[in-house]
Amino acid sequence: MSHDAGARRPWVDSEVAALREVVLHRPGGELRRLTPANKAELLFDELVWVDRAQQEHDALAETLAGQGVAVRWLTDLLTQALADPADRAALAAELVTADTVGVELVNRVRAHLGELDAPEFVATIIEGLTVTDVAGAGDGLVTGVVGGGGFLLPPTTNLTFTRDPSAWIGPGRLMARMSRAVRRTERRLWDYAYAGHPNPAVARSPVWYGAGGRVGQPATIEGGDVLVLSPRCVAIGISERSHPVAAENLASALFANGVCEEVLAIDLPKSRTTMHLDTVLTVVDHDAVVWWPGLPEVARCWRITPGHPRLRVACEPDLRAALARGLGVDALRVVTTADDRVLADREQWDDGNNTLAVRPGAVIAYEAGGCGWLALGCGWLALGDVDRLDGDLQLAGRGLIGDLLAHARAQQGGAQRRLRADDHGLIGAVLPAAEQHLEPLAVAVGDRDDVAVGDGVADRRALADLGVGQGVLELADAGLELSLLLLGDLVLGVLADVAVLTSGLDGRGGLGAPARLELL
Repeated sequence: MSHDAGARRPWVDSEVAALREVVLHRPGGELRRLTPANKAELLFDELVWVDRAQQEHDALAETLAGQGVAVRWLTDLLTQALADPADRAALAAELVTADTVGVELVNRVRAHLGELDAPEFVATIIEGLTVTDVAGAGDGLVTGVVGGGGFLLPPTTNLTFTRDPSAWIGPGRLMARMSRAVRRTERRLWDYAYAGHPNPAVARSPVWYGAGGRVGQPATIEGGDVLVLSPRCVAIGISERSHPVAAENLASALFANGVCEEVLAIDLPKSRTTMHLDTVLTVVDHDAVVWWPGLPEVARCWRITPGHPRLRVACEPDLRAALARGLGVDALRVVTTADDRVLADREQWDDGNNTLAVRPGAVIAYEAGGCGWLALGCGWLALGDVDRLDGDLQLAGRGLIGDLLAHARAQQGGAQRRLRADDHGLIGAVLPAAEQHLEPLAVAVGDRDDVAVGDGVADRRALADLGVGQGVLELADAGLELSLLLLGDLVLGVLADVAVLTSGLDGRGGLGAPARLELL
């Protein structure tokens, strides 16, 4: 979310413009409610290592804050919005009804919630409520059947995915109509979260579609299927979770309010692997996207524009050309996580194409989702592992990159350059002697000579250019768990299980024009 500098109006008209503010939810007790028996119902493929998830999420929040992004926490906004007991009672009455808990338990469950203060109430709504949590609730038919561990209020296990219940488009927002019943409490919580935001312009912002929280089947739509390509064009995925009826309705609402001039409706296979548009396609620069290589084969695209009295709809046979036009560029650079289709499908399953741009060319992505292949595909050579969460290297990588930048600027006046033989002392001089035995250190070297050859992959000889012994730098399989530290004129920093990649991407696998050196 970005803000108008004067009026402080929230505004989003690009996927890659400088990010100013985000709302996050730290994984918590709701994920400890997952069991082998209920994980599928709660939309998880496997149980979650919660402590590790929290560490990784903390790393993400720290990275964003380090980039000047204001990080707000969903629980804080909800606690503020629900400070008044009357507001908590109203939400409890909405969530606890005869249809959700049965006539015998309605008053008991509402009374239980009424005894909680705002932080406790918010935690309970998020983490869920079982029969054993409510005194005297275990003596009726409903509780007798579901048992003591049965949920009276299900946990909001997907709340960490804050992109889905709401999406900003221009100066307003989509309030999602969630496809799965188990996620509809999340959507309602976002109404309260916006009401609790300290900037009153947020709560006053228009809702283009989905106001009131009503779910009109089949017209469901979720935020993960909305990409704001440019001020004039929005892409909407038609997926397992978002229906063409809702896509058409949202497009009509955007046109009626003058929000955009064109909508690209991208029809995806209705399967778990292509759940949302942002699992197969995300924007990483003004003219570049990361996509699953199978996308052009399975997706169909329509261009929707305003018409009177009906919308104009035209089939777009070339997805790449349609996206380029939507982004306002002549040619689209496309990056994939792997050239091999088997590997690409594996990386896509792990959300390898699901990235977040904090500014043009500076991207945060899942480490396990194929960033190693992404790096190699762009002419980067990835070596080893840097800044692990388990503490093996503590923050050695971050100190290294900072000193390298200072060293380079001092010698070159800030000019961009590639590491060559004259940089022999750069690595060894930076790492303290006590740390030089640590292995392996992650580095990516873009070999421009190799790019000229045309295969787009750095040669092993690039290691010799660095003049560093194999005791420090060891070639590793990029498919392993990597925290990439990309050095020189190509690359960005790293943190925990979040890999950050920068600009200079060339759809042919080359490095393109020199990119700015940025530290995340």
